[in-house]
Amino acid sequence: MSAIKLKAKGVVSSLIVLLSFVTILSLAIVFSNRSSETSDIVAKGVISDRIFYKYSALQEALLKILKGVAADFGGINVSTQENGFNIVTIDEVLPRVTSSFKTEADKFERFAEQKMNETNLFVDLSVTNFICGALTINPYGMNYTHYPSDCSNQPAQTRIVSDPGNSWNYLNSYELVFRPNGAIANANLVGWNGPGCDKGNLKLNITIIGTDTTFGPVVTTTDPAKMCRYNADNLNCPGGLGFIHVIHNQNSGDNDKGVLDVQVQTNCNVTTRVRINLTDIPGKLEVVFPDNQAIKVKETLYEIEKNSSIRIS
Repeated sequence: MSAIKLKAKGVVSSLIVLLSFVTILSLAIVFSNRSSETSDIVAKGVISDRIFYKYSALQEALLKILKGVAADFGGINVSTQENGFNIVTIDEVLPRVTSSFKTEADKFERFAEQKMNETNLFVDLSVTNFICGALTINPYGMNYTHYPSDCSNQPAQTRIVSDPGNSWNYLNSYELVFRPNGAIANANLVGWNGPGCDKGNLKLNITIIGTDTTFGPVVTTTDPAKMCRYNADNLNCPGGLGFIHVIHNQNSGDNDKGVLDVQVQTNCNVTTRVRINLTDIPGKLEVVFPDNQAIKVKETLYEIEKNSSIRIS
């Protein structure tokens, strides 16, 4: 009888040991899985941080190239103001010579793609729109474009076109200041004229500051759907006679409401300031280069990627 009892106790003890082992093993598996999930989360967080900081460094470097160069080196300086209404100011020189600027941007693109890659972490830049100066003002979806738009094979860009698109009704006024590197006293200055001038409520304000005198500011209002233009011809620039033509709503069509077209003679460098005054609408005011693949940083192991347009402000 005692032998049977001893045998039963042995079986019970074995079962207890087995159950304990199974329990410990199960807990170990659970904790292992949780530990693995936690490690995965931590790893993804670290990778996301690395991607974000690398992306930010790339964007900052490109903006330094854009803003840090001399104006006649292809630079564009943009400032924004938000205070119950929105103002975007763009300063540059027309014609915009992009050859040297393109060299610097291309050089950085090659450097970034060759030297900033890490294990499983790759950098890809697309700076064409950045070089050629195609801007978008958000949240309005308003385009500010330099022409020729393909600047890679052109000596200079001589035109800028501001097109508010469907947001033209948020546009209050354009303020334009031109500083040609020449005399304007003997120029043929033709004030605002056309069927759209002195009508409507879109204000056009222009000032020309020459090496010898200042003309303006000259202000008129315009009907957003009709033509209104200003010509400053025969400017006495060092490279020969030049001109500044400001044309509002060049084609006088319904799709051109609020469009501003500024044209400058190639041989007469003009420091330009275009200030766009807008009614405030919900959303953060920012100016971006529209290519949403301009900067791409991708991690291949976890398939984490950040790509976006280059934000100026």
